[in-house]
Amino acid sequence: MTERKKSGILEKKALTPYELLSLIISAAGLVAVIIVWTQTRQMTASLESTAWQTVQSHQLELNKVFIENPGYMPYFYSGASISESDKNYNKAVAIADLKLDFFDSLYGQAKHLPELQGDSAAWKAWERYILDSFEQSPIMCKRINEVPCWYTSDFLEVAGRKCAQTPKCLEQSEGRKR
Repeated sequence: MTERKKSGILEKKALTPYELLSLIISAAGLVAVIIVWTQTRQMTASLESTAWQTVQSHQLELNKVFIENPGYMPYFYSGASISESDKNYNKAVAIADLKLDFFDSLYGQAKHLPELQGDSAAWKAWERYILDSFEQSPIMCKRINEVPCWYTSDFLEVAGRKCAQTPKCLEQSEGRKR
């Protein structure tokens, strides 16, 4: 029912079918907006959780490689070089590729993780780890310079901060060329 003024006196009248339908549609619209807002928040939380799971999964996989192959740690954590004639060279290259792929993936996932935005403490820690990895691993610098088009330009810029030669892809577009 609505109240309408008639000569200074309020008079109650039933809603017309059009008014009732308009009211129902408006209420349904409000409920729909609330539902969409709630679902968007849940989807955002789900994406963030998935991104963190991906990062953690890759980090654990990388840790497992070094647990299973501790003899390769000096090439990645102590600044030791490995010769191309060394029988373990190809495996060291494969581990370098795995580590480079993880770091490049981290740069891709970071945009979905508010904790890794801007100058956050978490992002600074990850970036320090990445920079230290380049500084302590000649094979990583060598490998990224051999195949720079496999990596994003943002990641190449980071590698260039610690590698003697700054990796560049002449045909670079955002994303991998694999």
